[in-house]
Amino acid sequence: ASNAKYVLTAGQEAALLGQNLSLAVNAILVNDGQHKDIVKMLNGFSLYSNAAIANAHNLNQELKNIKVNDLPQEYRQQFIEMQEKAVFLEKSLAEFVNLIEKIKILIGVDQDKRYLLIFQNNAEARATGGFFGSYALVDFHKGKIKNIETPGGGSYDTEAGLRERIVAPSPLHLLNPLWHFWDANWWPDWPTSAKKLMWFYEKSDGPTVDGVISLTPTVIEEYLKIIGPIDMKEKYGEVIDEKNFWDVAQKFSEQKPDKTKEPKKIIGDLMNQMIAELPKKFNRESLFGLINATEKNLREKQVLFYFKNQDLQTAIENYGWDGKIKNTDWDYLSIINSNIGGGKSDKKIIQKVHHQAEIMPDGSIINKLEISRSHMGQRNELFSGVRNVDWMRIYVPAGSELIEARGFSAPNKTLFGQPEPTWKIDPDLANEELFAEIDINTGTKIYKEAGKTVFANWSMVDPGETTNIYLKYKLPFKLIKEEPATFWQKLVSIINPDKKQLYPYALLAQKQAGALSNDFFSRLIINEEAEFSPAWNYPKDLAKTNFSTDDSGWKINDTLNVDKYWAVFLEEK
Repeated sequence: ASNAKYVLTAGQEAALLGQNLSLAVNAILVNDGQHKDIVKMLNGFSLYSNAAIANAHNLNQELKNIKVNDLPQEYRQQFIEMQEKAVFLEKSLAEFVNLIEKIKILIGVDQDKRYLLIFQNNAEARATGGFFGSYALVDFHKGKIKNIETPGGGSYDTEAGLRERIVAPSPLHLLNPLWHFWDANWWPDWPTSAKKLMWFYEKSDGPTVDGVISLTPTVIEEYLKIIGPIDMKEKYGEVIDEKNFWDVAQKFSEQKPDKTKEPKKIIGDLMNQMIAELPKKFNRESLFGLINATEKNLREKQVLFYFKNQDLQTAIENYGWDGKIKNTDWDYLSIINSNIGGGKSDKKIIQKVHHQAEIMPDGSIINKLEISRSHMGQRNELFSGVRNVDWMRIYVPAGSELIEARGFSAPNKTLFGQPEPTWKIDPDLANEELFAEIDINTGTKIYKEAGKTVFANWSMVDPGETTNIYLKYKLPFKLIKEEPATFWQKLVSIINPDKKQLYPYALLAQKQAGALSNDFFSRLIINEEAEFSPAWNYPKDLAKTNFSTDDSGWKINDTLNVDKYWAVFLEEK
């Protein structure tokens, strides 16, 4: 009886919450096939969502007043779960409304915006996703796309305007020792590459832009699944859908000047058509399909953002959409492949990674890394049936020491061009080009970048073949008794109230932006003479994560489609 009043009020708030959520969704749907003004659409969504947030807050307050123990036993667990969902809903709605406000900044509701939109072809891997032969300049005015300008010759159209003479990163000398706009996405840390793209664009007679947005073909394929086929027969003689998009776009992009003077324009024309078709296909089903596809592509780093506006950039960082190389106190691994002169062969490459960390009796940690790259293409197959030529960079914890490396193979030195003595060296390349160490046995380049140690060397594989890379290296830290951060101290106090001595080990594996998923295997081995055994692990739900632990360490059999993190506390036996 004491709960009756609160239950009644909670029911009323829940009903209002559902009502306002429905109105919020309806605010961004198209009525009768007519395209709504996007600003009014977003404002309507925010209005009803804010009302829903207030309802969710009131609902949570009423639920707190309800005494769980006074409820019938069979309803208690269900009630606790409802409480948790209501709290989560209030928080999520608030975050989403905040995101809508940031979107208004992005699309120039109050101030015009201009962005560099680059199309990174992940069939020709580069550090941030892929080589970009095509790009567009996108102007927003009062929340609408005012103009999309796609140069017919793509990124190569910037060559004539470039006055600066900058020495390219040395691996690119295989193609051209002079650095250009289309090769400026050199670093896997997206903000670093985005800034360099903007610099080269401006130095190539391009206008100043407010940020850089990157898409891969994977994104366009995902959206075509939702929007449906796009009829482009009038100009290109094709109906484009998610199944033929890559082949059609590649066919026209690679056409020679005797057939067309604007080979790269098809991407911009397709995007214009997709934008025009979207209102006709916009309904509740397609809305949620677009939201899900966008969220998936953001998590998988098929879409990347960099903005000059600090509010926007901070929001992007908070959501994890910034494409940064992440910091961690423990083990770290990111394998970055850059195709240099290997055609579009990455579309046919299957990469598998085997990581092993062995904890030695003195607490030191020795890692072994095996990377297999299989070329599934056929020799002379259009676009992809060529040798995959890969400048591979392996990012590991700063201070790691290389013990052994094998399996690398480099192009003939005579194929590399030489820069002119008067060309400048970019200061951002100093660590890589001027201060790197060279392993005399393998030619592996070792240097510091983005707070990591980098092992870099060449890998090549022909169609129908597999190449295997092996590295052995010592991590710069040992298992330590003192937890290095407040987070770990708090965690220890929660899971270890008896104050047993615990030793943390964790691995952060970052996926390369734009890359498709690859198999990832990890083995944590506790040396037989090391007196440790696992006491706690993350993630906790082992069945869903292909992650298992026993007295000898851990085993991970997973897919690296997004950045992933695993952790364990070891206790002395």
